[in-house]
Formats: sequence, structure tokens, C-alpha cells
Amino acid sequence: MRSFSFTNPTAHALAAAVDGEGILALQWQRDATPQNTAVDFTAPEGTFLAYDIGENLRDIQPLGRGFAGTGYIDGSQGEYTVRFLYGNHVMFDVEVHRAWGFPFVATDPSNSGFVVAGTFRDNYPSRAQTEARWMAQGTLPSPLASAPLASTEPIMVAGMDRDGNMLVIFNGHVAGQLEAQWFSPGAGPLTGLFAWMTGFVPGPDTWLEMTSALGGGILITRFDAGNLGRDVHARHLCQIATGGTTCQALPQWMENRPDTRLRVVRGGRAWAAFTTQGEGVDCSDTIEIVAPDGTSCGSTELRMAPGTCDRLGLTIGPEGTVVQTLPRGVRMPDGDDVGWRWWPRMLH
Repeated sequence: MRSFSFTNPTAHALAAAVDGEGILALQWQRDATPQNTAVDFTAPEGTFLAYDIGENLRDIQPLGRGFAGTGYIDGSQGEYTVRFLYGNHVMFDVEVHRAWGFPFVATDPSNSGFVVAGTFRDNYPSRAQTEARWMAQGTLPSPLASAPLASTEPIMVAGMDRDGNMLVIFNGHVAGQLEAQWFSPGAGPLTGLFAWMTGFVPGPDTWLEMTSALGGGILITRFDAGNLGRDVHARHLCQIATGGTTCQALPQWMENRPDTRLRVVRGGRAWAAFTTQGEGVDCSDTIEIVAPDGTSCGSTELRMAPGTCDRLGLTIGPEGTVVQTLPRGVRMPDGDDVGWRWWPRMLH
């Protein structure tokens, strides 16, 4: 086990992300500036590499090398930037796109590129363009290609499979309907717009998450948050094959594991089913390894403290590193009150 921590009674840990090189982006906030998400970049063995103040940073997605961050522009009435963050001794925080409305990043760290979907205006005189933009990874990401999105309705989520194909899900033109479109690597359209789901009723705070599925395609999970976004419940909705337009029936073992996240681990040979964030829940995380046929191969408990706490989300990196973010009120053994601990390549 490795760890990184510090003492600051006016700050709290938020989350963690791990890129394809194993670099960790440990995210935290100061109570006085909740609009900023500070990031400490560390090496897999725990060496501190760099720091980013994370001004107006809202979201971080891991890439094959570095991270894609989405940030709000103060006073812009809905303008966001997509930034490339890299902290391996040399700190980069570079704007690569400017969007009106929240832009969605689709990435899988096993791929050499990523896609940004949204409505873009790269400078004020230019015309707004609603499209998917494929970015190639290098020292800094560079745009390779783009294609128009088939809908101008708000995007709910975007995700990428292991082969670099992207699925974008939109709010539909009809109440209760969600529509979607597939793109191939390089942002070429694989399909037109299709009705993906009907009868969808969101709660007060509902979102969808995608993850690449074992054997191909994408798994889609619904999340509903309660009090202040901390009491979260999850339900796996469906798997969809690459280029497919209908949901495949979920295996029973997935139906039987609500309130979990699922990730492909063990080099693509198994699933990991693990606990989600929650308020006033058991102060430990559990990871269960599940074979492709649904057979349970055992589980591991990672206890942070006795009793209950406001548990934060667990992170599983692309090379199997497991990262636990300690919630407020849970201290490290040395007394530090802002901390993370991780197990490099635990599920490789």
C-alpha cells in the first residue's frame, strides 16, 4: 500500500483518477474556494510530482497520458473549457477546447486518443459548432478530426469502448426518451441518431455513467443522488454492443448487484464490482471479482475506520491500481486529515 496525505482543517479530499501511465491525480478542495479543485499529482510509488490549483475545475477524466479536465469560465453564462492536465515533473494545464454548455469527454486510457463532444466556439467571431472532436495524444493533445453530432439536444453522457468507439446519449425530443449516436475512432459516425430508451424518468439528481464492457461494447449505469449528492444509489441499465442500437439483456448477476460500480480488470478477464459513495454508511470499501459467467471469485474489504462515515467513491485505474479517498473526519495513521491510499496494480 502507498499513501499521500497532509493536514489542513479547512480542506477536504474529493476523489482520485489514474492515467494510463499510473500517475495519480489526487483531487481536493479548500472550504473557502469550492469552485476550485486542487490536484496533487503523484507517482505510483507515492512521490509527489506537481501541483495544480485547478481554477474553476469541475471534472477530471484519465487519459492514456495525463488527464482531461473540464472547467467553468467565470462570468461567461455557460462557457466551459476542456483542459489537458499533466503532472509528471513538468506541469501542463492547457486549454484545448472552448465550449458553450458542459462538454463531455469520452476516453478509455488503453487508447491513444480521446473524444470531446459538445457545442464549441473556439473564438468569439466563429460560428458555434455542435460536434464530436477526436484528439490525438502527444506532448499536448492535438485535434485530428471532427464530425457533426446528429442532435443538438443536451448531452447526458458520452463514453468509449476498449477499441476507441464512442457512444453519445442525448435527451430526446420526446419526454421520457433518450437518443444516442455511435462514432468510430477518429470521430467518424458509425450510426445516425436512434432512440435508445423510452420511459426514462429522472429523479432530482440523476446521471448516467459508461464503462467499457468485458468482451466489447459499453455498460451503462444509472445513478441517483440524495442529500447533497452524497447518498448515491446505482442500478445497471444495460449493455450495448459497439454500433448497436438496442440494449442487451443484463446477466442476472449484474441485476443482483445494485449500488455497485463495475470495471473490467485482470487484463480483460474479469469484472470488479465495488462499493459506491454514500452518506452514513459502513466506513469500508468492498471489491468483488466476478468471472465473465457471473461466478464470484472472492472479495476484499478495505476498511478506513470502524463504524460509519460519509464514504467517497473508490477508483480503479486502467492498470488495476485501487485508490481510496478518505472522507472528512477519517484520519491517516499519522493524524493527517486529508489523504488517499492506494494499492498499485492490485487488480492487474
